[in-house]
Amino acid sequence: MGLPLYEMQARFIEMYIEGGLSIWGRQYVASHLCHTKNCMVCAIKETRAKHLHRNFCVAFSLVDNRLIHSCVHEPKCRDFGSSAFH
Repeated sequence: MGLPLYEMQARFIEMYIEGGLSIWGRQYVASHLCHTKNCMVCAIKETRAKHLHRNFCVAFSLVDNRLIHSCVHEPKCRDFGSSAFH
């Protein structure tokens, strides 16, 4: 099975938890908590709907001149989503 590099971390986790690799098909994708596909250490397996919702995440908010981690996803996003301000 040829796997894209950006899926590798999620696939390692899947292999560890489930003991094997499944065919994701069109239902699942690799979401990156840092919102890039260059990172190979923070990819998780999510449904396409959750992935789309994560792309619009504003992970941090400025409250009283303090940066607050306001992401509501689990696990939490580490950076702003690619579509957060569009």
